[in-house]
Amino acid sequence: MKQDPTGHGFDKRHIFEFDVFGYTILRNFLPAEMVGTMNTILDARLEGHAVKKFPFLNLDPVFWDLMSHPRVMNICRYLLGAGFRLDSTFGIQFEAAASETPAGREDLHAGPFASQGAFRYAWYDNKPQCGQIVCVYYLEDVEEGDGGLVLVPGSHKMNVAISGPSIHKDILKAKMEAWWLHNPAMKAGDLLIFTEAVVHGTQTWKNTRHRRRNLQYCYGPPCQAQRDYEQIRKFLPLARNDTERDLLRPPYALRYGDAKVAQGENEWRSPVR
Repeated sequence: MKQDPTGHGFDKRHIFEFDVFGYTILRNFLPAEMVGTMNTILDARLEGHAVKKFPFLNLDPVFWDLMSHPRVMNICRYLLGAGFRLDSTFGIQFEAAASETPAGREDLHAGPFASQGAFRYAWYDNKPQCGQIVCVYYLEDVEEGDGGLVLVPGSHKMNVAISGPSIHKDILKAKMEAWWLHNPAMKAGDLLIFTEAVVHGTQTWKNTRHRRRNLQYCYGPPCQAQRDYEQIRKFLPLARNDTERDLLRPPYALRYGDAKVAQGENEWRSPVR
C-alpha cells in the first residue's frame, strides 16, 4: 500500500481537491495482490447470495489492515482531529446489470449540517475540519456512466438550504441526470475519500460486464456517533492492538488536556480496554 509522502496523508493536490470539491481520489492506493486477496475472500463468503450491503471485518485480518492503515490514520487525524474513531463500516455489492434492467435504486443524501448538524465542513487552523469522512476502497473498476457512487462537487460548502433528498426530488425530479452529478471513473485499488457534508448518493448500476464492489470505512470525531455503537462493538474482541481498540471505542468526549489523544501516540488509552 502507498506510504505517506507528507506526514498528514494528503499532498497539495489532494488538499485542493478536497476543499474545492468535498472529495479527493488517491489512485493505485492498494496493490493488485491485496485487491485480489480481498476479492477472493469475499467471493468465497458471498457466493450465491444477492447482497447489497455486507459486513466484512469478521472475515480476515486484511480488512483490519485497511481500517488502521498508517496513511489513512494520518488523513483522519488531519481532517477530524485527535481521538477520531471508526463510526461504521460496510461493503457494497451489485452484480452485473441485466442489459435492460439496471441494478439498485437511486438517491441523494447528506449535505452541510445534515444528520442533526453532524455533517459539517469548515476551514480552521489552516486545514479542513470535518464532522465525518468516508473512505471508499474500490475492488472493481468503475467506468464513467456505470453508476454507483455519485457526488455533487462543492455542495459541502453550498449556501442554499436544501437537503440531498430534496435535491433529488425537487430539482432533479427523481431523475439522476444533471451535468453537475459526478460519477467518477475508478480503478480497482483506488481510494476515494469524501466528507459527509458533500451531497452524494447512488445511481443504478448499469455495467453489464462486471459487478460493483467496494468497501466503506466511516470515521468521525471522538464525541460523535452516526450509527448504533453495537454495530462496531461486536468486532472489538477481534482487535489485535491498541490502535484498533482505540478506533473501536464508544463515543467519548475528550477532557481538557487530552489534546495528544491520537491513534499511535499512546499517551492515552481507550476506556474500552
